Amino acid sequence: MIQLGLNLYSVRELCQTIEDFDTTMGKLAKIGYPSVQVSGIPAFDPGKIRTILDKHNLVGCAAHENLANLRENGVKPVAQRLKTLGITFTALGMPGLEDLAPEGFDRLVTDLERFAQEFAQEEITFGYHNHAVEFEIRDGAPLYAHIIERAPSLAFEPDTHWIQRGGADPSRWIRTLKGRIPAVHVKDYTWYDKNPQFAEVGHGNLYWPDIFAACRVAGVSTYIVEQDKPTPGRDILDSVAMSLKFLKENFEKL
Repeated sequence: MIQLGLNLYSVRELCQTIEDFDTTMGKLAKIGYPSVQVSGIPAFDPGKIRTILDKHNLVGCAAHENLANLRENGVKPVAQRLKTLGITFTALGMPGLEDLAPEGFDRLVTDLERFAQEFAQEEITFGYHNHAVEFEIRDGAPLYAHIIERAPSLAFEPDTHWIQRGGADPSRWIRTLKGRIPAVHVKDYTWYDKNPQFAEVGHGNLYWPDIFAACRVAGVSTYIVEQDKPTPGRDILDSVAMSLKFLKENFEKL
């Protein structure tokens, strides 16, 4: 069964109080989103978040975690929060650049593998969400490839925009990760005002037929829209509505 969702980081400016969060979840439900990734918003009480999601018939499809918090406090309190939210997949949003540097990388991959095993004991899948920096070449291969190889218990949440911005092919990496992708961030890419920019899904220059074909091969079941910033001059709610419309109209035939 395919599930479509929205990463709440996209609408973070509309979720700064619990009251605004409630209002915004109502708007997302009206747009037609059935699920949300709970990340990028203030640390509201998870019970209150769950109550509001239930109120609007939304489910939590994923979350993001902070590496420093996992290292300091361990997996169990995070797992308890996720269980309250009804979420069974979470990913590291981004390590620090110092963790990806040569002097920190060994510890990073060791920790990723350990956290993945510990989350599995809690019946939660733990993954890794990429940005562009993971496609730096080191020792003959992208950092992303080293993470894939050295943390075999780790799942992944590939971000199509950031893979493209890193100079790599989203379809290729999604196929490479067959069987290890509970969810993918569908995010488009364009060039505007002499700089790379985020775009509504289907309204940039990524070639979605190949990406969706790769996702099918890889066994992806959850497709999460994310737009870090709205297109200039466009309201973010209009942007995420455009992305959902494209997915609903095109996914089955692409």
